[in-house]
Amino acid sequence: MVRRKRVKLTADPSRTTLVSANTSGFSWLRAELLLEIVSWLPEMPTASGTQLQVNSQSDPEVIRIFRVLSKTCRRLRGFSLPLAWKHVAVELPTLRRSVISTQLPMELVAIRTEIISPHVRSMTVRVRGFCPAKLWPEFLHSLSFLKNPISLRLSAGYGVVSENPSEYQLASVRQLNVGLAAIPIAWSCPNLQQLTIGAAPEGTRLSPMAHSTRNLRSLMCNFLEKKLMEDLLLIVDNLPPSLEELGIIPREDMASIDTIVRLARHPSMRRIHFRAFEDPILSDEQAEQREAATKRLQQAARKARAAMSARPGVYVTLRSNGLNRSTRFFEFVSEGWKHVPQLKVFEYR
Repeated sequence: MVRRKRVKLTADPSRTTLVSANTSGFSWLRAELLLEIVSWLPEMPTASGTQLQVNSQSDPEVIRIFRVLSKTCRRLRGFSLPLAWKHVAVELPTLRRSVISTQLPMELVAIRTEIISPHVRSMTVRVRGFCPAKLWPEFLHSLSFLKNPISLRLSAGYGVVSENPSEYQLASVRQLNVGLAAIPIAWSCPNLQQLTIGAAPEGTRLSPMAHSTRNLRSLMCNFLEKKLMEDLLLIVDNLPPSLEELGIIPREDMASIDTIVRLARHPSMRRIHFRAFEDPILSDEQAEQREAATKRLQQAARKARAAMSARPGVYVTLRSNGLNRSTRFFEFVSEGWKHVPQLKVFEYR
């Protein structure tokens, strides 16, 4: 049996507080110790990366711990509230025990408040294909309450996002990672600096960036195929003045070398990325086509690098994907392609 007694815990040298011994006294620890304890908790998920995945089941548990701590007392609230809401992960609509909820998730209601919204730094949102029409504008309305820069990772099914997605200007979004039909939301983010597209559906247009995302610095698409490159060429003289990174251009559906060079000549461009898929089983005709495509890729990389050579930090890369999902990385230098363990990753905030 635990014996209870009254003890003195000093939180401040100038005063003494009586508490029961059946409490931990955790909230009275020095600030340095609280920060040390928090640092040992699992890392919060982020919105960076090129693949779109909803967080694992362990992440909500970590967030739940912080949110519970934030309700215990004022002092712990100050430490845990920023961590509890640093990253927000939601699904629209919420699916629990095979029951679809048509209500706006609690997280999207909470971020509309002045208490919560300043702490949000990143969001992961999965919009299901059967999402009720009313939830999408409500989600965008919640985003409009965020004032500090955030990273947004968004996956949405076809038919959910319209070409004119919102009357709201999502000024807080600096990094956007989207897939499939969610691309139009980018044109509502005037301060967007980094746009990563998982896959572009048929009919995707990139030309709206000419007037919608004038602060864009990086455009990365898993397959920046010929049609998308030609769409960019239509606005080559009106690209965002800060655009300095472009990719990933596939060898198998590469735009003309002249198109690539014209884009490389954009005044701020300094990083261009290519991709190639290696199939060891090819017919003679396919092997000849592959060899010709490889030579064109070599020429495109050399000319693109030359077009950007007067600028600092010029970086031309190649991702070579094999059938077993292995990937080799190369940088283009003056002598040609140079194998490297990893490619540099640039983040823009």
